Amino acid sequence: EFVELVRSYDTWNWFLTDNQKAKGLSDLCGIQGLDAFEENMIEKLKIGVIFSPEDEKSIELEKEKRKIYFKRKKSKLIKLELHRYKVGAVFAEQYISELGNILAQENEELDFIAIFTGKRVSFRTVKDNINLGEFCKEHYGGGGHDKAAGMEVSNEILEKIFKIILNAP
Repeated sequence: EFVELVRSYDTWNWFLTDNQKAKGLSDLCGIQGLDAFEENMIEKLKIGVIFSPEDEKSIELEKEKRKIYFKRKKSKLIKLELHRYKVGAVFAEQYISELGNILAQENEELDFIAIFTGKRVSFRTVKDNINLGEFCKEHYGGGGHDKAAGMEVSNEILEKIFKIILNAP
């Protein structure tokens, strides 16, 4: 069961099938840190347990925290046109992949989502007719996969963004 949960999360099958146990396992690793997670999991698996009651409470709190975060980010999504594509853009600090997928699914009219994470932009799509890796490479010197790609943001672009945001000359 443990191996199947790891496979489901690692391949993002959990997202398609809404496998909350797989997501919970990944959340638990993030909460505890890799070393503590590994140590705790080895001990639990020896007795045939994957989640303790304390783990389940931690996972539930993380899920609620994520839900609030996603709601706030959804309200901040701006829609624009970029190189003939309809794009949703948002600033985010965490949960980048999951946020990108949720925003792409809930905004079907958009071709993809651009998530600004400081000095990087991550792109996410659920569309089959768009190759974000190629798009990112062609237009911005970045790269990635069909459904997920990214690029570094130069200081020049950051300066332009800040001037626009702050309405500075």
